[in-house]
Formats: sequence, structure tokens, C-alpha cells
Amino acid sequence: MSNRKVAIALLALLFVQVAVPIIPVDAASGRTSPDFRVSVMTLSSGGSIDVAGEIEIAPGAHILRVVVSNIGAGAGTATLNIAHQASASSLESPVTSINLGSIGAASSSNPILINWTAQEGDGQTLFARVVSAADISPSNNDRTLEFDVSKYHVGSALGDNIPGPTGGFTDLRLDHSIHNYEATVRNDGVMDISAVFELNFTSNSNPANQVSFWSNTLILAPGSLLYPSTGGTLSASFDASTMMGSWTLAAKVVFNGTSWTNTLVSSVETVTFSDYIIDLSTPGDRAIEPGATTTLTFIVSNIGASDTWTIELGSDLGWHDDGQEGDVIALNAGESTTVIVPVTVPANAVKPTLENVYLNLTSNSPDVYVARSVAHVMVGDQYQATIVPPAGPVTVTPAQTSSLLFTIENSGNVPAAFDVSTGLSAAAENWIIEGSVTTTDVIPVGANVSVSVQVTPAPISSPLDAGERNAAGDSLYAWVSATPVDGGIPAIDSTQLVIRAVIAVDPGPETEQIILTEQDVIQSNGSGGIDEILSLSVEVRHNLGGAVTGGVDAEITTSTALFKPLNPGGNNEPARWITNVTPNSVSGLEVGEIFQSWMAIDGPGDELPMAGELTFPVTATPILTASQQANGVLASSVTRNISVIVPSVVDGEIINQDPLDADVGNQTNFTIKLANTGNDLSSYRLVVVDDLPDLWSATIKTADANNPSVVSNLSPSMSDHPITGGAHISDVNLSIITDPQAPADTMQPLTIRVEDRDTGEVLSLNTLYIRVEESINFILQPTNHTVDLSPYETPQTRVYINNTGNVATTFEVWLDNSQANDVDFSLESATEVVVGPGYSESIKIRLTPDLEASADDLHMTTLWVKAIGGMNLSASIVANVTADHHLTISVQQIIEVTPGVNKTIDVNFINEGNLEEYLNVTAVIEGGWESSWDSDQLVLPIGGAQENDLTVIVPALGGNFLLADGDTHNITISLYHSDNGNFLSARTITMVVSPVFLVEFANWEETLKFSRQSEKVLSVKVTNVGNKDVLANVEYEVLRPGLSINSLAWEVVDYDTTLPLVVGLPAYMNFTVEAKEFEPDLFLEALLRVKLTPIDTEVEGSAIAESSLQMSRLFAYKEYKLGLPPDDPDEWMYEDIIWSHIPGLAGSSPAEYMIELCKAERRVNLTQLNLDDEDFDWTFALEVEGVNQELDLTNDCEGSAHTVISLPLRPAWVTNEPLVVAIDTPDSPNILKNDGYDLTFRLYHPDEHNGFTVYTEETFSFYFETKPNLYISEFQYDDESMYEGSTSTISAIVGNEGTSLALSVKSTLICDGVTVKDPEKDHGMMPADTIIPVQWEVESEQLDWWSQSTDVSCELLLTGTAWNNTALESKSAVRDTTVSSWSPGVTVSFIAVLVLLGASVGLLRLVGQNDKFRLAALYTGVLALGFAFHLMDLVSSDWGGPAILFIAAIWVWFMTWKSTVEFQLIHEDYQRARKGISTLYSDHFDVLSNAKRQLSIILAMPILGMIGVILGVPPQMSSDSSNMTSLVGYLVIVIVGVIFLVWNANRLYGSLYGRLTEVEVQASRIERDLGDPARLLTELASDGLDISSIINQPKPNVAASGEASSSEVLDWDEDVGVLIEDEVSETEDTNTHVEEEFSEVEDVDETPNLDLEALAGINAPEPEIPSLDVADLFDDEPEEVSDDV
Repeated sequence: MSNRKVAIALLALLFVQVAVPIIPVDAASGRTSPDFRVSVMTLSSGGSIDVAGEIEIAPGAHILRVVVSNIGAGAGTATLNIAHQASASSLESPVTSINLGSIGAASSSNPILINWTAQEGDGQTLFARVVSAADISPSNNDRTLEFDVSKYHVGSALGDNIPGPTGGFTDLRLDHSIHNYEATVRNDGVMDISAVFELNFTSNSNPANQVSFWSNTLILAPGSLLYPSTGGTLSASFDASTMMGSWTLAAKVVFNGTSWTNTLVSSVETVTFSDYIIDLSTPGDRAIEPGATTTLTFIVSNIGASDTWTIELGSDLGWHDDGQEGDVIALNAGESTTVIVPVTVPANAVKPTLENVYLNLTSNSPDVYVARSVAHVMVGDQYQATIVPPAGPVTVTPAQTSSLLFTIENSGNVPAAFDVSTGLSAAAENWIIEGSVTTTDVIPVGANVSVSVQVTPAPISSPLDAGERNAAGDSLYAWVSATPVDGGIPAIDSTQLVIRAVIAVDPGPETEQIILTEQDVIQSNGSGGIDEILSLSVEVRHNLGGAVTGGVDAEITTSTALFKPLNPGGNNEPARWITNVTPNSVSGLEVGEIFQSWMAIDGPGDELPMAGELTFPVTATPILTASQQANGVLASSVTRNISVIVPSVVDGEIINQDPLDADVGNQTNFTIKLANTGNDLSSYRLVVVDDLPDLWSATIKTADANNPSVVSNLSPSMSDHPITGGAHISDVNLSIITDPQAPADTMQPLTIRVEDRDTGEVLSLNTLYIRVEESINFILQPTNHTVDLSPYETPQTRVYINNTGNVATTFEVWLDNSQANDVDFSLESATEVVVGPGYSESIKIRLTPDLEASADDLHMTTLWVKAIGGMNLSASIVANVTADHHLTISVQQIIEVTPGVNKTIDVNFINEGNLEEYLNVTAVIEGGWESSWDSDQLVLPIGGAQENDLTVIVPALGGNFLLADGDTHNITISLYHSDNGNFLSARTITMVVSPVFLVEFANWEETLKFSRQSEKVLSVKVTNVGNKDVLANVEYEVLRPGLSINSLAWEVVDYDTTLPLVVGLPAYMNFTVEAKEFEPDLFLEALLRVKLTPIDTEVEGSAIAESSLQMSRLFAYKEYKLGLPPDDPDEWMYEDIIWSHIPGLAGSSPAEYMIELCKAERRVNLTQLNLDDEDFDWTFALEVEGVNQELDLTNDCEGSAHTVISLPLRPAWVTNEPLVVAIDTPDSPNILKNDGYDLTFRLYHPDEHNGFTVYTEETFSFYFETKPNLYISEFQYDDESMYEGSTSTISAIVGNEGTSLALSVKSTLICDGVTVKDPEKDHGMMPADTIIPVQWEVESEQLDWWSQSTDVSCELLLTGTAWNNTALESKSAVRDTTVSSWSPGVTVSFIAVLVLLGASVGLLRLVGQNDKFRLAALYTGVLALGFAFHLMDLVSSDWGGPAILFIAAIWVWFMTWKSTVEFQLIHEDYQRARKGISTLYSDHFDVLSNAKRQLSIILAMPILGMIGVILGVPPQMSSDSSNMTSLVGYLVIVIVGVIFLVWNANRLYGSLYGRLTEVEVQASRIERDLGDPARLLTELASDGLDISSIINQPKPNVAASGEASSSEVLDWDEDVGVLIEDEVSETEDTNTHVEEEFSEVEDVDETPNLDLEALAGINAPEPEIPSLDVADLFDDEPEEVSDDV
């Protein structure tokens, strides 16, 4: 097939697949109609519970939760009606009606929540009904909830955690500590209840002595049907420290409700209080086989105080090992140990003997007790079997089954079952051995069972196969083993098998299996059934090993067939088949001879043969001769089984008779019958073909609830042959809903398709006819609905009567207003209405409420409609009077609060609406403050009011809340409906924060030490942590110690009397304390008191700080912050310590004090930093009288030995000449932040130290100042040289070699002459000892074109700030370099200059030979200057380049002037032409113009070449406008100069030769006039000219140089005279006129191909220059010649 045909076929297949309607496999309905049902109906709020199937609910508000599901195949709209029946005898009252809208197929509505109030009473019912006109099955639209309403109280105690007795005791032992126990309780009723947990102790020695401990009270809310109660936990504790002896503990839970109480006892324990408690665990029970040994492990855990115990062992039968008897074990509190007792079971022990082993532990504590434990050991199970085989040997025949009977006896001591297996002692092919069982039943001890083993030796082959072990006399053993199921050793035994000598005849069918096709089976039905004939090849076989003499007779027979169905059934199927063999006997059949016979198989012809496999045995039985029998040979028949496999034929059809009568518009159910007309168990799917008219629907439901369109496992009719029953027929329910308006007796065909369930194959199409009956029916819409109205409205509503029957019907209408209450319902339609079939009629009802109608009451009427001759229906109409939630919150609007003080606010709630309100009260405070109500929920009746206190927890200052003075925080008080959470009302009030004064002193010293008349300058940091900015008065007092009397020994001076304190900002209180005593003693003291009081009287409170003022001989007036160590490692640092001899008990005489270092504490832990102490070594010494006495940093001043340093004699009260501490610090870079020592010194008075026990002690801190120090190193250009326009890098190393962190560190590179990319590097934080390599990328700028190099200077600036945000000393470094332009190199440039200059000089010397050498000299000279430009850096980078450019311009201009000599020849030739002499050129103007242009171009080109040598290839120069302008300007100046010189030379030559010609003309005229004087005078006279003007005319004073002869000049002059058309009559006019004419003669443009060489040769032909055409570069128009010329 071609590709095009294949594509067309695929497209056609796809089109058919799309075009054919797809019918779902479970389709069973003719219409996709909805089917609604109430799937969920429960109570989700309010107390309710299911008690053993009986529902109890609480009186009051509830929420009914309903879910409606659509289980149909189509979407539809529905209405949910809720009704209530107060008792079985009362009428239903509607609760509400809700329009559900559209619900999709196989989906559900959202949960519908309905508020409903229950009234007490038993036997009540709530109804939920779904109403929908499109519902195909209204029978499942209702759901009920039956319940009793009562105050049902039940409380349950689910348990407690009170422990039982520990192992070894019968009572609970508790120590004398606090114990806490919990009980779990739950409310299993419908009303709120409370619960409390009681622990009641009764003394066992004195029952009158009782004590109880109670838990907290827990309120338990009831659960609901949807949300059951979850319960809660009660906790009770007691202190057992005073409880001794034995007590009975009863744990009770007490429940209380409204007029109800109940007490439950959760547990009772005997409790002994003791501090000695152990837990003795008991080993698990075990069963041990006789003769075995086990160990019992008892675990002893001491959970009390330390104790010892004596072991006592015992047993009933003496099986235990008592080797540990009397041993003592000891355990501390919390420890454990084990006691291991071996137990041996005697070998002769019988089951079920039990041994009890006892362990008693007797405590040796003051509180003696015995812990007892009993372990149990019993005689274990012994699983064992004995096998008794049949007596052997047993003779077996090939191809025949022999039965061997083995006996299995239970020889163990417990009943047991055994796994049985069997086999042969050697491999034997084609043998079959099978046991009758694989597992025995449980065999009692000593009993036995018989097991049959079927052995079938291999059939005899021709010739014999030795591997089949079936020759006469062959022997094998058949064995059987029995293994206990529960474990044990297998038992095995066997018996001998011997092969009998046999002669057999094999019927030899041509095939042993006939496989029928489905078509064979179908075609045989009704045509006589299945007929098969098989050929039999009968043959003699034996196992004798030799030839058989004489022939063998045999008979060939068949027996009853065996049938194995594909599925259950067909027990009598073989009886339906007939077999026959012809001929059925043979005589004298020799070995190797084949006798031909045939076997006929005839199947059933009445019905199809049942699917399965039939086995037809055919047997050949030999008849032996007398001699053969005498030799002991057995005649063995051979049976061959021929199987016929009948395939499954699946078929089915509906066997109902028509027609089926259906009720119009209603669902009518029919039973139709589906028959299995196939031959096998089959499953079907029934599908209603969608060919019904609109408004008709059909649904099939089979017995399968999960798959209502499926009939499963239906037997075929022949499965119960010969009985003809109904097992092959299944009843199917067919539901029909007709068009409500279908005419009576309408016959509507309905097609049902029968399919194979598994394959979907269509088996049959069955058409049934539905006949429509007459019907009177109607519905009301809506059946329940609610009308919302206010007391001032009178709305109208309608209920529609829809005649769903098929005949016109008369209806009677009336209202039942028994539940109308305050709303008047009245009919505004006729009380009798006639409605045609399929039409509707509306009934109008007017609603008129009273002005005082309550929203809480029920206002309902029932509309009753009765069909004449039919049924009654009702519809409920509820008037929902609109709720008016008019709630008022009365509370003070502005409330003042103080930080840290809770505030209680009185709030009054008033209900001015028309319904009782159930309210949740909330309060939300700005800023997240916490609050609580006295009551979170309120019930306000109509017109009622209730007070409720709100407690606001006002935060204290210093937390996460802003509490500035005057800050406002709004409180929003809101009311929500308790049931649905709807917002009802709110009010916002304002809290104003009052001022609070509170300060913190940051660096206040509690003790201040002084020497004589010394002073302390203090600057105390004070922070206002209150909530208002204040100005505080500062008061200072110095008091005598312990008294309120001022001390005169100290005085406060230079102090601040007021201090402004802004909230959160520190302020500094500055003052100085002076010691006034001139000769103080050591014991002088005072108290300094500073008091801060706000000036603003509205701010209450004050702050006080106090310090002790003392005299001291030695004191640290500062911390010694050391800078970086000196650069010289051997140089020390020095600090002063002030000390003084303040007299004490020994008087004021001078004294030689002693000082001792008692403690040296390192401020940095080097071990934690993994640093070596040797690299960070510190040394301290005291300089005494010029000598450094090194201090021992390990000295501790303990013991009798002291290492002191004697100080010089010191007068009393002197403070000069302080102690000098010499310090040798670690060297850089081993500088650690804050590293140093705190040195504690003791100063001893020589007469007062009392054995070094009386001293003045002070600690001095020496450490590196926390200071960063930035530095720069290795600042350099990474490239050796820089060239213009290239990119290079500059690198440096920056770091912090200080002792502190540096912040905001930045490295900034500022360069002049290059551009820095990203010049600023932000390092952020730089810790101490940090090294950071930095690198910048710079791009050198293009140089000016006349410069060879430029200087570059870069400065690196390193900046940062310290931790306190102060700027650090910036560090900078400067590096200079040079940026060079492109250059071929000094060597190349120098050589090129020499060569080119030499060539230029040489060429100039050859100019006399040819003018071309002048041009070559010009070019070489300019190029030499270009290379000389690159050598000017050796002379001067500033003026060398410009000097070269100036020289080059002069050189070009000079050579240009020299080259203009060529114009002389042209002008000479032109003058000859004027004289009429033969000339070189025919058009002098063109030649002259061409020469000018070419000379200008040729002479201007060298300067461009020089610029190329200077700039390089490609050109390197700055692209800025000034640079480009200067380059172009230079080129323009040079080129314009060249052009100017060329053109000016041409003018000079023209002027010169023009004047010469003029002279000659004038001379010729004079000569002519002098030849005729009269004429001359006449002319002069007529012109009135003075003759003197002619006589005195100036003569030329310049003679033009040239080589023309006199005659040539004369000819040039004559030619000039010819050009003058008008002669001048007056001499002076003639002269002036000629000058003007020649001055106006200019060059002519556009003269091509001028050959300059032709100018040098007079006889040369007129030149042409084909190599250069520059006409387009210079486009000059020839100047006009005067008319006088």
C-alpha cells in the first residue's frame, strides 16, 4: 500500500473515532438527570451525643449541619426544606427553606448550617427534604434525625496516672517528697459540667485520720454529634514529707452540673510512705524441655535511698540452684543490678509439671521490709514423630497406580501436626508419587494417622528406557518424612518397590487433545452437535527384556468422560457426550505390529456444550495365553486420555414480553429478565440506548449495588443439566419516568443493549415497549420558603400548584394560621382552582406583621392544597421578621494609664433591639497590649443591660512597647454574635499614657579613693529611660558615714545644678569632688549622694546615686591603655602609679613602704586561641631608684614567704615621685586586641602590716589600647612600562596592624594621567592583623598627537573609622610613572634619522642635475624629522615634539619655494608667445594652472607621511576635539603655506615678466613716436597733457633675470601689444592701463596632465602627464581678462 493510502486510512480511522458517540461502560440511564439525597445530617454546635443509638441533645441553640449530594448523572437545581416534629403525634413545623442552586453530577453542596433552638421533650424529629422537579428518584430525598431533648448530665473519668505497686510489693511505696497525679475526664452529656480531682488518704492504723488533696476545677463543655467532647486533664499534688506508715488512697473525680452531682472513684491503692523503695522485676514464665537448663534473671532497681538486701532463694520442687542463698547486695540511689538463678528441668519430668522459684530480698535499712518475687518454670513441649512404613517389598505395575499406606505416630509429649513429604530413593523418569496429605491434623500424644502414598511407575516405552526404571524386577524405595509444624527434628522411613513383569497393549490415539473453536461450538448447535472421529493405532508393549512368543489378544473400550469446567457447574456434562470404538477387539497381535481402530466422539445437540475440558479415557486390555500367565507375566491395560477443549461462548438477551405499563410522570419499576444464552459463566452490562423523547428517562438497576448496570457471574442454561431451572436468568429492575404530559396509552419503544462486561462486545439489542397510564398528580413550589420583612412592610408571596398529571384537575386551597403569632397571613386567591395538565397556577398570600413582632418568635402559616379525587399537599410560609441588632456600648471615652500599673475599665452593654442577643465580647488594643474581660460572653434580653469590667495589662517601661508621655492607645470594644460570629457593634476609646520619671546611671562608681587634697573629676552618663523629656534639678550632698550630717572633709564643686534629660538619649552630669583635709588619716570616709528631681511637678519621682569617699595609699585612677609597642624591640614602655603615705595607726612619720605583686591575670586566653605563649610574652618591672626590678607574675602573696620590693623613704601625704612601672610588651605583629595583664599590688606599711596581713590592695590594668592602625605596603605599577591607550594594573597591600576592628575601610586610587576603573574599594570591616591585597585596572589615556610621553602620578588613600565612629588617621602613598606613545624604538628611530638625513643631504647635492632630486630630498628630510620625533624624549618631553613639528613645516615651505622655479620657464614661454616667437606650449593658461595644482599636491604630501610616522599604524592619539582640531590645524597651516608659496611664486613670476613686457611695449611706442614728432605732439596737445608727465615717468628699477635674448624679449613685447585692443593716447594712462591689465590676468584651471620635466627643455614636445589627475582636488576657474587686453 502506498504512503498516501496509508495516510488516508489513518485519517479515516481518526474521523470515525471522533464521529462515533462514546457511551460510558457504566451507562444505565436514558437521560442525564440528577438524583439528590441528603448525605449528611448532624448537629455541629450545642450539646448533643449519641448514647447507644439514642440521641440526646440539650435545650437551647443548636446548629444543624446538612450536606446534599447529587448521585445522578446530570446537574440540577434543588431546594432544601427543614421541618421539626415535636412528638410522634404532633404536626410538622417548618424550620427553614433554602435554595441550593445548581449541584453538579456526582458532587455535593457545601455544608449548610441552620440555626435552630430545641425545647425540652422526648421523641422529637428533624426532617431534611430535598425538592427538585428534575430528580429521577425522589424516594431517597428525605433524611431524619430523631432525638430526645433533656438536660442530660454524664461525666466520665477516663483514667489517671497513679502508679501501681512496684515489683516485689503488694502496696504502693512513695517517698517523702511532693507527688503530682493527673486524671483525664470527659463530658459525655449535653450540658456544661465541672470536674475536680480528689486524692483522699485514710490512715490504715487509724481510719478516723483522713486527709484530702484537691485539684483545680475544670469546666467541661459538651460535645456535639459532629464534634464529640475531647475531655480535659485535672492535676492534684500533695506533700508527703509528714506522712508516715500505711494509708489507703482513693482517687475520686467529682462532677457537678445544674441540680446534679456525681462522684466516680478512678482507683484505690494501699500506699506506704518510706524513703527505702526498690523495684524487683519478675522474669517471664517459660517452658523448658526435659533435661534442659534455663536461667531466671531478676532485676533489682533502687529507686529510693541507698540500701543493702539479703538474698533468700527457694522453690517447690528443688530444681533451682541455691548457690546465692544468704548473699548481700548493696545499691546506691538510682542504681540497678541483677540476680541470676539457674533452673534445671529433670529429664524424666512430664508435662505439665510447674516449678515455682522464689526470691526474697530483705532490707537491712532502719525501715525493714521484704520484697518478694516468684518466677515460674514448666516442663516444655517435645515435638517428635515415628513413621511406620508398609511391609515390603511392594510389587508395582508400570503405568498403574499403587497405594502405599504409611502410619505417622506422635511420639512427643504434646499434640502436634506434621508436614508430610514423600519421594523416591533414586531418580526415575516419568514416575508419579503423591501423598494424600501435605500436613496432618493435630495428632494427640501417642495417637497415629495413616497417610496414603500413590505411586505410578512410568509407562512402558518401546524400546524400554533404562532411565524410567520400569523393567521387570527393577527396585526403588518410596519414603515418607514427617516434620513437626511447630519445630522439631523430622522423622523418615521407607518401603521397597519392585516392578512387576507385564505385557501391555497401547491404544495409541492419533492425538490426545481436540481444541474446538467458538465457531465450531456455535455451528454445532441445532445441527446434531459436535462429531469427532479419531484413529487408534493399537500396539503391544512389555518390560520382559526379551521377545514375547505368540500373539496377544486385546479388547479396546471407553469409559465415562471426566469434565473440568472453566467455571463452576456442569456436573452432568459428561452424560451429554457419547463415545464408541470400532473395532473394539484384536486377536494375535504381535510385538511391533499395529492394529488400526477408530474412536467416535458425539457431543450434545440440544444446547451448546458447556465451556471446559472433557477427558475421554480409551483403554486397551490384553488377554494373555495360559503359557504367558504361567510365566508370571501380568496383563496390564493401558489407558490413554483424550481431552476435548470447549471454548467459552458469551451471549445473552432479555426475554421479557411486552408491553410494560408505566405511571405517567412518576417512577415506575419493572422487573425484566436477562438470560445467559452462552455456554459459560458470564457477566453482562446493560445499557439503555439514549433514544427516548424529552422528559422521559429510564434507569437500570441490577443486584450489584456498586455497579447497578452490571449482572455478574450468570450461569449458562446447561450448567444444571438435566434440570431446566432459572439459574441462568437474572432479574433486573427497570425504572421508567415518563413525560408528565405524555398522553395515556402512549407506546414508547425502549432499546436495551446487552454487552459483555469484560470486553464491551455488544451481544444483543432488545426493544421493549412502555405504555403510559392515566395519572392525577401535582406538586407545590415552593413547599417551604421564608419571607423577610420588617414590621412596617406588607409583602405578598406566591405558591404555585403544578399539575404534573395528564388530566385537568380541580384543587381546593386553605390556610392554617395556628402558628402565625404576630403576623397576619391572608389568601388573595380563589379557594378553588382548576389547573390543566402540565400547567401551573399561583396562590397569592399577603403577610401583615404587627409593629411589635419579635424577630425571635416563629411566624408561620401552612397552605393546604387538596386535589379533587387525589391527594393533599401543604407548603409552609415563614415570616422572618428582620432582626434589629441595636446594641449600645457605654464607657468613658478617655482613660489615663500609668506604665506598669493595670487598669480596670467599667463597660456597660445595652440591648435596644428586637431580639435577645448572645454575644461574644472582644477588646483589641493598639500596640498588642493584653487585656481580659470578667465575662467573654453575654446574654442580653430585649431592653436589657449588663456591666462588664475590662482589665488592661499596661506594660512597664523598658520593654518592647513605646510608652511615651501622652502616647495614646486606642481600645476597640467589639460585639459579635456567639453562634455565627457576625459583627454587631463596636466602640473605640482612648488610653493616654501618664508621665513616669526613671533614669539609669551608666558609669557611676560606688567607691571613690583620694589622696591628700586630691580631686575626682566625674562625668556620669545619665540616660532617661522614662517616658517624658524632663529638666531635672541636681542636688549634691557629702555626708558623714552613717549620719545625715554634712561632712567637711570633701566638697563638690564645678557641678551642674540642672540636667536636661531627653528620653533615650544619654546626658552627662559633670561635677568634681575635692578632698579638703590637708592632713587626713587613712580612716577618713564620707558618703556622696546625688539626687535628681524633675522640675515639672506633673512628673513624680526622683533618682538617687551614692558613692563612698575614702582615703587610700594606693589607688588606680585610670586604666593604662598602651599604644603600639616601640619599633625597637629592646625599648620598654613606662607608666606611673600614684601612691601616698597616708598616716594610719603608726603615725605620720616618714616610712619605707614595701610593695608586692600578688596576682597577675592575663586578659586574653592564648590557649583558646591556639597561640604560643612565647610569641606573646609580657614583662613587668618596677623602677626603683633608677633600677628595674622585674616582677614575678606567678607570685600569689600566700604563705609565709613574700616577694616584696622596698620603696624609698616616703614622707606623709606626698604624692610626687610616683611608682614607675616598666613594661616590655610583645613585638609587632603579635599584638592582640585587649591583650595585657591586670596586676594586683599590695602596699605594706613597715610598722602596720602585722605579718603582711594588713595592707592596701589595688588592681591596675595594663593592656593594649583598642585602636586600629591602617597601613599601605607594596604600592606599585604591575607593568614595567605603560603605553597610551593600553590597560594595566596597579596593586598594593593594605591592612590593619592595630589592636581593634576598623570600620568602613576604603582604598581609593586617585590618578592623574590614567583612568582608573572602579577607583574605590570598599573593604567594610577590617579586623586587627588583617592583610588585604588590592588591585586596580587602569587605562592610559591617548596622548596629544604632538607628545611623545606624559607623566602619570597615582595616589592611594586608605581611610576608615574606629569602633566609636571617629575617623582614623588616613594613610596615603604616591607612585609616579610615564605613559609613552607608540614608537618604533630608540635604536630604529636613531638609525632611520641618520640614514634619511644622509639621503636628504645627498639628494640636495644632485638637484643641479635634475629637479626631481629636490623633491626626493624633501621627502627623505621630512621622514627623518618624523623618526627624530621619537627621539625627543631624550632631549625634552615638553618642547621636543613641537620643535620637530616647527622644523618640519619650515623645511617643507623652504623646499616648496625652491621648487617654484619651474614657473619661470612657463612665463618666459608665454612672453615669447606674446612677441610672436615660437613657443613650447599652445595654451599657457592650462599648463600654468596644471603646474600649480600638481606642485601643491606633491609638496603637501610629505607632511602627511611624517604625521603617519609620528602616530604609527594604526594611529595612536587622543580623540578629544582639541587634539583633533590642533592636528587638522597643523596640517592645514602647512598645506595652506605650501599652496600659498606656490601660488605666490606664480604671481611674482607673472608680475615680473608682465612688467618686462610692458617696458618693451612702451619703448617701442616711444621709438615710433619719436620717429614722427609732429603726430606725437598733436596727440598730446589734443589730450591736454603735460609733456612733463611723459618725460618724468619713472623707469623700472628691477630687471628680471632670465636667459632670453633681446630678440626674444622683443617678440614677447610685441605679442603683449597685440593683445591690447585699445591704445592709450596719453603716456601716463597707457602705463597705468597696462599695469591693471596684467594684474588682472590670472591662472586658468582644469589643465590636465602637466609634465613638469617639459618645463626644463625648450625643444621638448608639449607634455602630457598620464600618471596624476588632480583636477578634482583643485577646481579653479580662469579669471576673466579685461576687455582692454
